[in-house]
Amino acid sequence: MTLAIFLPVYNEEQNLEINLKKIIKFLKNKKIRAKIIFINDCSNDNSEKILFILKKKYKINYVTYSKGKSRRENLALTMNKTNADYLFFMDFDLATNLKHIPELLTILKKDADIVTGSRYLKKSKLKRETHRLIISKTYNRFMRFLFDSKIKDHQCGFKGFRKTVFKEIYQDAGYDETFKRGWFWDVEMLVRAQKKGYKVLELPVEWVAGKKTTFNIKQELKMIPHIFKLRLKL
Repeated sequence: MTLAIFLPVYNEEQNLEINLKKIIKFLKNKKIRAKIIFINDCSNDNSEKILFILKKKYKINYVTYSKGKSRRENLALTMNKTNADYLFFMDFDLATNLKHIPELLTILKKDADIVTGSRYLKKSKLKRETHRLIISKTYNRFMRFLFDSKIKDHQCGFKGFRKTVFKEIYQDAGYDETFKRGWFWDVEMLVRAQKKGYKVLELPVEWVAGKKTTFNIKQELKMIPHIFKLRLKL
């Protein structure tokens, strides 16, 4: 069985090698073999130059996109083109503790079609600014109400998919060239999977908010028409 790990980055020149070394060391200690693929999503710093060096030094792969920044669209496009049995992505700030990778993979291989990290289960541990926590929980509650979703935390950037399941859902969801869907991509993939009857499980995780965020309220408001169009379709 093959595993591909996807790491989306945007202007991460200062952290690229530092966090990559942490990931590689962890995978080696846990004896997890995986193909590591970076998605350079329209960075305007030196990320691409550094990735070129890291590709030779650590034998990783990367794809650079010039159209975006897309939030999740370019990540999903890359995942859809990759032929590994299991597809897993995580936010590169390592907000989710790496110790949960083996747990997620075990569940994915034995019990689920999709596994997503959750910051809002009883066993989860979370460190986040209060106002961001309120916004996140309110958003998730609204998504559960609107789409009858059973997921408590749709947005955690720590998700694993069986390849065949991902490709089927991606075909339905498509690629949003306007990039207005934004972070709603996570919700849409999980909602579509539930509607199709796939088994989606949440894994309680230890999560610490990163020092920087790309959250922008004006950007997020652009997704509202897309949300209600999907509600009418489903």
